[in-house]
Amino acid sequence: MPGLRGPGSRSRESEVVAALAELRESNLRGNGISDATWREVVEDYFCVRNDDSDSDSDEISILDESYEIESEEDADELRDAPLACGRVEPEPAKTCKDKDAILRFECACRCKENFPTEQLLHYRFTMLELGRNEKDLVVMAQLHAFNNSDEITSCSKRKSQKERERGRCTYSFRGHQVCRAFFKMCHIISTNKLTSLKKWVEEFGVCPVVSKSGGRRFNLSSLSPDELKAAVNFICNYAEDNAVFLPGRVPGYTRSDVRLLPSSHPKVDVWRQYKSAMDDAGQRAMGQSTFLKVWRKYQPNILVCKPMSDLCWQCQRNNSLLYRSANLPEAEKERRVGEQLVHLRNAKRQREVLQEMVSSSKRALRDEKLGSNAACSRDITAHYSFDYAQQIHFPACPQQPGPIYFLTPRKCGIFGINCEGASQQVNFLVDEGMCVSKGSVSVISFLHYFFGSYGLGEKDAQLHCDNCSGQNKNRYLLWYLAWRVMEGLHQTISLNFLLAGHTKFSPDFCFGLLKRSIKKSSICTLADIAAAVERSAANNMNIAQLVGDEGGTQFVPTYKWQEFLAPFFRPLPNIKKYHHFRLTADEPGVVYAKMLADSPEERFCLLKDPTILPSGLPDIEPPPGLSRERQAYLFDKIREFCRPDARNITCPRPR
Repeated sequence: MPGLRGPGSRSRESEVVAALAELRESNLRGNGISDATWREVVEDYFCVRNDDSDSDSDEISILDESYEIESEEDADELRDAPLACGRVEPEPAKTCKDKDAILRFECACRCKENFPTEQLLHYRFTMLELGRNEKDLVVMAQLHAFNNSDEITSCSKRKSQKERERGRCTYSFRGHQVCRAFFKMCHIISTNKLTSLKKWVEEFGVCPVVSKSGGRRFNLSSLSPDELKAAVNFICNYAEDNAVFLPGRVPGYTRSDVRLLPSSHPKVDVWRQYKSAMDDAGQRAMGQSTFLKVWRKYQPNILVCKPMSDLCWQCQRNNSLLYRSANLPEAEKERRVGEQLVHLRNAKRQREVLQEMVSSSKRALRDEKLGSNAACSRDITAHYSFDYAQQIHFPACPQQPGPIYFLTPRKCGIFGINCEGASQQVNFLVDEGMCVSKGSVSVISFLHYFFGSYGLGEKDAQLHCDNCSGQNKNRYLLWYLAWRVMEGLHQTISLNFLLAGHTKFSPDFCFGLLKRSIKKSSICTLADIAAAVERSAANNMNIAQLVGDEGGTQFVPTYKWQEFLAPFFRPLPNIKKYHHFRLTADEPGVVYAKMLADSPEERFCLLKDPTILPSGLPDIEPPPGLSRERQAYLFDKIREFCRPDARNITCPRPR
């Protein structure tokens, strides 16, 4: 039989005896508990089994002797004895916390006044040291001792008793009857837990609690390893047949082993096909939410592409060929993969050229800021990037009224020129009435104004832009740059284009900042837009430049560059296939072009007659203004959405 032994066996025996005496004092036998049951409870609870004990050693068994309480003094002595065996002294912080819980406890019965605080604290520590099942058995033993479940009530104040509807339980602590709240505080137990243990005792008696449901062992609907493996295999096989193979790292994904399903194959559709296949096989299929959890846990590298726009058509075409190459011969697969690798390698190289130019410009222009400097006055190299942003509408408000969604407010275009070395961007705000066009005439006019009003006075300029032929990659922009070199405004100019579809660069970052600021601001006039642009970023990163106001006053002149340059220059043949152009003052009218960054240069002469050069500036083209129909529309439909002080500015009466 298990017993207590060791150097402190006598003190530990006394503690167990005290616990036994306390429960005996509660008149357990009067509640129908036999000696055999009592011995079994005590053996399970208060006897510590020592597996290393020798059978011949001197064991001390608490059931070998019977302990009787002969007097009230003995009962008081045993009642005040500690209950735990082999306690470990608690931490000071933990002691303070439990002591505060005891001091804060209040009940209407004032049960706390019958016991010293140290005794309550000692008992709470005893409960904390017990395991979950051990603590449950201690509580159940006391509930069983004081629970009255007789069929007939035994009320002394009632002459005739009646049939008992529910069990009645009284609570005792150290021989004193206490309230339910005090009992919970001493045993550190919640109301729900105490109620559940009481129901368990009434139904099964004092025995360890066994979970009726919950957990994989009792849950008949839990997944088996074979079912889990079948789902994972289905996901892998589906990805093998439908995933798009993309060589290299996929933009937007940090994993190198990512496998992308087309956006037309969402995970829900994959689950439907899995469920159909399992039903056909006569096997159980897991639910949708469980299937998605299994997917995320065991195959996190298989993802579904997000719908995207403004993508490279060459990449899309190559990816489509790769997507349809699942059942093709290996040689054809290698050819298609090779084509995509070459395209990605070229795009990466073009991006590296941009990064090298930007890094060099930042090192050379550290602490520089944009301002008005004389042209070609400083022996430095500056890099500029320029692009158009999507136009915005005004009036606009963060709490946008519903009816304006179906109308066409006044428009404002945005053209940005970014100087990466100075970490600043000038944003030209083009009112609807100031917009001559979004073609080469406007781009050249904005560049010309920028170099004169915001340029750093560099001798060598490096320009980057996208491949839009109507705005940037055209004969007129190339002629204008040749004219600048011939006029001595720059010594050298290089014009560089990123591959179509791979054109995200510095202006897009600043456009995102100003669009976010405008979206959060109340906009009714061009001045409001300019203010939102100025406060969109710190350190004056975004600079607003009005091309003109709502009344028709022009601040940035638009010149007739096409008419001015056409008599002197000839177009460059096959201009769209080149991505790098270089012009120098040493050879006026000559341009060196390269197809890609590592391609050899080709020399072209743009001048029709090298002896006849353009001089001066072209004529200014007046702004077109708003038509009378457009003015009437803004006045009738949009005016009411403006602030009262802005109505005559943004939506005046038609003239």
